[in-house]
Amino acid sequence: MYSVAEPNVREAEPAAGEAPSRPFPLGKEKEKSHKIRNLSIKNKSNY
Repeated sequence: MYSVAEPNVREAEPAAGEAPSRPFPLGKEKEKSHKIRNLSIKNKSNY
């Protein structure tokens, strides 16, 4: 999941099923991605 994009996960989207949503269409998408990113960081706990 993270093997390819691991260095870019913090800048872009975490590979949690929403990888191709880098150009955010809505502010809600941005918020949601932040929540997902935080969850991913907590789960991975290597950042």
